[in-house]
Amino acid sequence: MSPSAGWYPDPVAGNENLRWWDGQQWTEHLQPRPIPFIAERSAPLAIEQPAEAEELTQINHQADEAQLLTQPRKSLKLSAWLARVSLMLTIVVSYGIILINDSISGYKDSGTALDESASGQDRLESFEAFMKNINAENELLLITLALFVITAVCFIAWFYRAYKNLEAQGYDLKYSTSSAIWAWLIPFFNFVRPKQITDDIWRGSSKKQISVDWRQRKVSPGVAIWWGLFILGGLVYNGVYRALVGSHDKLLSGELSPEQFQSTIETIHTLFLVETGVLTLNALSAVAAIWFINRVTKMQETV
Repeated sequence: MSPSAGWYPDPVAGNENLRWWDGQQWTEHLQPRPIPFIAERSAPLAIEQPAEAEELTQINHQADEAQLLTQPRKSLKLSAWLARVSLMLTIVVSYGIILINDSISGYKDSGTALDESASGQDRLESFEAFMKNINAENELLLITLALFVITAVCFIAWFYRAYKNLEAQGYDLKYSTSSAIWAWLIPFFNFVRPKQITDDIWRGSSKKQISVDWRQRKVSPGVAIWWGLFILGGLVYNGVYRALVGSHDKLLSGELSPEQFQSTIETIHTLFLVETGVLTLNALSAVAAIWFINRVTKMQETV
């Protein structure tokens, strides 16, 4: 039985082109073979059934994507582990600051230091306890700052390697691999470019929808949630921290009147409440970042 009409590898001029078989004989109509073409097809008289050029293109695209997924890449396990540990430590320290904030808030709520009828000794002891908690928080803030730097280094190292793996797999990246590092360091620019690279890392690492161009693959909503928490928490905390430093300096200046002293204590109390909420937000952001690291690492480590 003669094969049905269709495009087949050209047996006349070589297999670089496809030639049209009209169901009875070869014609003079030619077209380029789809690239990449990974499977040699038989001549029209073979047993194998023919496929249309569009079907061949789709098959070749899927095979090409599957081949990219199996290309050698660097392991993310060590860098992912370091990033996770540093994020977890940041969460623990943030919880410690929240506990101290609760103690400081108790100082204002008790009103001992602000009560004119209280004995001088009671007021002094209350204020000393207050300043002790303030100093403890300042020390924890320094630890938090150091942890932030360590966490940033560990996360960006993992982030760069994950993006670099896409290049090693043959993906045509829109942004340079080095931008996975420096994009985090430029103010305002770091609100946008790292997120764009994050989306590409997810799309290129995903094992789903390989029949679709990798840039068109869907990104999990969890990625957008993590990024939103990260940006919001960072912006608000920066403002709260600056306000707290200013209030601490006022309190320690020794130049405040009783009314100014009371007003400063109340301001610090309010700022601590806001800071507690922001630290909780940042902790959720860290949890979401750990989720992102785990998912991408698993997708890239799975062949």
